[in-house]
Amino acid sequence: MNFIDRFNVYFYHLKREKLWPQDSARIQGWRNINSQEIRFAIFEQNIDFCSKSILDLGCGYGDFYHYLQQTASIGKYTGIDFHKNFVKQARKKAGENSHFVHGNFAELMLEMHDIVIASGSLNYRSDDPHYLASMIELGYRKSRKAFGFNLLDRNYCKPDGLLQSYFPEDVVRLCHHWCEEVVLIDNYLDYDFTIIMQKT
Repeated sequence: MNFIDRFNVYFYHLKREKLWPQDSARIQGWRNINSQEIRFAIFEQNIDFCSKSILDLGCGYGDFYHYLQQTASIGKYTGIDFHKNFVKQARKKAGENSHFVHGNFAELMLEMHDIVIASGSLNYRSDDPHYLASMIELGYRKSRKAFGFNLLDRNYCKPDGLLQSYFPEDVVRLCHHWCEEVVLIDNYLDYDFTIIMQKT
């Protein structure tokens, strides 16, 4: 993402903060907290997080960390987001095994983690036509066990000025450039799909 792309995303969330100051899910771009947690549940049902280190690309308020705290005994959790206020709020509720970083995960020197997750953070439009491919490669290479991410389904969501959507079969084909074991899950929300890239 270039500066203008990030600028547009920043003001998108800033506007939502003013519209729904008490609704953290909508501020982060989710339709509601239920749609956010459905996506979290898909990750939790298809990836073994027990005692694993986790890197969350585009962590927002750190909601996935708190979700996992209720469902799995995880190891170290690192969340990254370039929206400063998200990170500020996430740090206020951080646990002993969590760490939140302000920055652009596409440009940071990232450490390896067992599991890498990108929930919603790859849906933004980028001027770079290879952005999605580069982020998939980044997430996969920085994971020891698995990389999981979700995207908007173009069969139901047309791209707009800010958000991008994709045909699931195209993304699966792209993932196979790096990974043999690619799992597509698309039976939980009409407009969304999840991909898990497993390392054996």
